[in-house]
This record gives sequence, C-alpha cells and structure tokens, in this order.
Amino acid sequence: MRTCKTICLMILLFFPLVASGSRPVCLTIGTDTLGVMFPENIPTTLDRVLKEWTGNGYPYAELVLSAYHSRSDTAYVTYRLIPGESVSIDTVVFGEFSLTEVRRLQRLIREDLTGPYNSNRIRQAQNRLNQSPWLKTVDRHDISGSALRFYAERVEDFSFDALLSYQSRSGGLVGQADIALVNFLGLGRQADFAWYHPSERTNRITINWFEPYLLDTGFSAGLRFRQEHEDTLYVTRESRLKLIWENRTADVGLVISREDVYTTDAGDSAGVIEGTRRISALNLSLEDITRQAWQYHVSITGGIRTGEDSLQYPMDYEAEIRIRNEPWYVWGKLLGGRVFSKGDLAGYQQFRLGGGTFLRGAFFEQYRVDWYTGGILEGGVDDGLLRAGLFVDWAWMEGISGPLFHVGVSLSLPAGTSRLKILLGFDVQEPLTQGKIHVGWAF
Repeated sequence: MRTCKTICLMILLFFPLVASGSRPVCLTIGTDTLGVMFPENIPTTLDRVLKEWTGNGYPYAELVLSAYHSRSDTAYVTYRLIPGESVSIDTVVFGEFSLTEVRRLQRLIREDLTGPYNSNRIRQAQNRLNQSPWLKTVDRHDISGSALRFYAERVEDFSFDALLSYQSRSGGLVGQADIALVNFLGLGRQADFAWYHPSERTNRITINWFEPYLLDTGFSAGLRFRQEHEDTLYVTRESRLKLIWENRTADVGLVISREDVYTTDAGDSAGVIEGTRRISALNLSLEDITRQAWQYHVSITGGIRTGEDSLQYPMDYEAEIRIRNEPWYVWGKLLGGRVFSKGDLAGYQQFRLGGGTFLRGAFFEQYRVDWYTGGILEGGVDDGLLRAGLFVDWAWMEGISGPLFHVGVSLSLPAGTSRLKILLGFDVQEPLTQGKIHVGWAF
C-alpha cells in the first residue's frame, strides 16, 4: 500500500531564486511557457499546476527542475512534469464498520469519490470526517490499487458540559448542564439530556434524540421533548419533530411542534393563556466545515404559530465564521430574531437573552424581548491545550434605547481529561463590581 502524497521539489527551486534575487523569472513547465513573474509567485504557480493534475487522476504527479540559466535581467527556469501513475477510485474504505455504517459515512462526507482521483474532493471529505463527533480519525489517506482508504474508528462518547453562575438576585446558584451520548445504539445516533436553571423558581428540562439518514436516505430526524416550570405562573410542555434533508452544501429542515400550556391562578392574573398551540417552520442552513483555515455557518428559520390567541410569525437567524491561524483564532457571529404578532407575547414565547453564551455580562435570561439583533466578536490564542481570548457582545433590542455592549475574558484550560471554562463578563454601562463570572466544566 502506498501513501498518496503530492511531491513538489521546492529545494531545487531555492538556489535559482536566491541567485536571481529580485529579478523577474520566466517560468516554463514542460513545453508551456507561463510567462515572466516575480520569484515569490513561483511556489503558488507550481502548486496550482500540481493541483490541476492531482485533481484529475494523477495523485503522484511531480515537478522537477530541469534547467536554469540567466540572460540579461531575467532568469529562465524550466520544470519537467512527471505525471506518474493514473488512478481511478472504485472502492472507499473507512475502517472496521458494518455495511449500514459505511453507507452512513458515505452520506456524511457528501462527496462521490469514485472515478478519477480528485485531491480537492478527498481533502474536503477528510475534513468532514475529522469534524464529525461520531469518529476518531487520523488525518491521512492511502491508495491501494483502485481502493481509497481513510483511517477512522467509532467513538463511544459520553460528554458532560455544565456552566454555573452565582447570582444573588436570582436565588443563588444558577446555570445549565448537558449530558450527551454519541453513537448511542448505532453510529450517528445521539441522545441528549439538558437541564436549565436560570432562576430560583424556574427549571427547564430537554430530551433530544437524533436519528441519521432514515432508511438510508438523505433525510435525518430529530425528536425533542421539553418541559418548563416558570415560577408559580405556568408549566409548558413541547413535543417537536424536525426532518432534515442534506445535500452537498445546504440543509433544509421542516419543524413541526406542539405546545401545551397549563396555568395557575397567578398565571391567569398575569395574562398567561392556557391551551394548545402548534408551530410549523422551515429552516435553511448553509455551511462549509471542509476548510482548515476558516469555516462558516448560516441558518435562517421562519414559521407560524397557531392556537387560542392570535397568529404569530416567529423568525430567527444566525451567521458565524471561525478563522484559525495557529496559534491565533477569531470567531464572529451575527444573530437575531423577531416574533410578528398583533397581540402581546407570553413570557415563554419571547426571546430570552443573557447568561453564559450571549450578553455574557448579564444575568441568565435577564432580557425577555419580542425582537433583537446582535453579534459576538471574540479572538485570542488557542494552541490546542490553552484557549484564552477577549470578547465583545452587542445587541439592539425592544425596550432599550441604544445598543448594549458587554466585554470580557474567555478562558478554557485542561483539567486532567476534562476542560475547565471560565468567563468573566461586564456590561460597559454598569460598574465593574457588577461583573458576572461563569464557570464551566466539560469532559
């Protein structure tokens, strides 16, 4: 079995470029003269030529320096192209997986890798495997005859993630915790249990189940049950089904949800309406996680809520980009939402903002609004172990004049096999003594 790699003999180029200094270079590859260029542009040109060959069935293509001479103020450099063996892929192997699991992995990479060897599509598929929480991978692939082999194995992963904060006005310790079982009862299946406690008398539990690629199709399904107990006012129970269709660059989701609201005498006095409501919504997601230097994700959701009260039209959006140039990172995110309605919204129908993920200088769910728009900008150092950054969160929202700005420090560091996360956030309109500290733990 031979390792597939593209070889460019850049060492042979070094001495001619040093000799030519800053003089222009006339570059020829084979019998094709590519023209006169500056020396610093030659590596990019050679890489582009090699990618054209490795993207069209020649994984072992090489460029070898064959001639160099100088005339007047111009250096003349000639490379010889050695295409190597032509390879056509008819089999893709991932590791020790069942036939059903192999079909799921083929859908996961969203690429048809059969046919002439294509280095670009294979790199994108490798990055999708590397990003998948289902797998533990080695960042390499091999070719044996007409078979392409990736190195991946299934993980039996149990994760626990908690974020806690002490807020005296909210009754003491508040926060959230999430338990996830990855590859539970089969590759790609996932079960989650989440608990959210934003104030002394409010508790929320959520149970999720994700089923990938139903009946070996491009459709996946997510089931969710959520119950919320809000002080002494009401209890809500929500059951939700989301069908997701995936293609190469976008996901389209259909959401069907039922909400049952049970009120108390105090809730009736506060204007909470008991009854059943239904939500139908569409979601469109675009993302690119196949690049190592930067990745993006865009999601837009819009729907209609029907029930005892007036019709409502909720919508929300988010767009984020992550840029990494070791050891530095930058993360930017825009997000917002609005519920269009002729009547007033109940508290559980509003957007609830503030806490450990957005507006990090605020109490958990400090703001409850009908509409908002905002963003996050964070940057710092991430060497794979220690992650330290500065952030600014900002938002415009209903009922508040002018934008809100929250700034702070984000720190994540190893603690044995776990990770400890510390967030320190400040509202710039409040004194420093009102800063919020959030402590998280994940393993």
